[in-house]
Amino acid sequence: MIFFYASRMIGDFLNEKESKLNGLKICLVDVPLMLAGFIFVALISGLFSYHLIGVNTSAVGPKVERGDAAMIFKNIKAKDIKVGDIVAYNGTHDYIIDKIVDKKEDGKDVKLYIRTEINEGAEDTLREITMDEIVGVYKFRIKKIAFPSIWFREFIRGDLNEG
Repeated sequence: MIFFYASRMIGDFLNEKESKLNGLKICLVDVPLMLAGFIFVALISGLFSYHLIGVNTSAVGPKVERGDAAMIFKNIKAKDIKVGDIVAYNGTHDYIIDKIVDKKEDGKDVKLYIRTEINEGAEDTLREITMDEIVGVYKFRIKKIAFPSIWFREFIRGDLNEG
């Protein structure tokens, strides 16, 4: 729907200017829009090594906050993840963004840990996270553009008042 609206707006603009490129108008407008749409759909579907996800829950704010769209790299091995890396993993309903706070290696076995709770004046509680839970490693974010998808998911699940 957005593609057709944008295509129509640009087409109307070109018609107003009476461009001499009438035969190329479709290519100049539609091909870049279709290419951008394909790349966007491929990124959110996880077709490539990179996956664009809407962040509903983040434990690493303000670096990544609720409503941000986070780009994550999916093809990662446990041995390549370092302490301090930010990872996306499967939560109960959504992806959760968190930081790796500890890593222990015993030969081939690698154990990764995230902080689950910060206790004032006490030792932090750590939780082991498996590679089966980890979706990918965070690369960058686009601020606040994922709210519509988060609101839609909450509406479908019926938990609008929880977020």
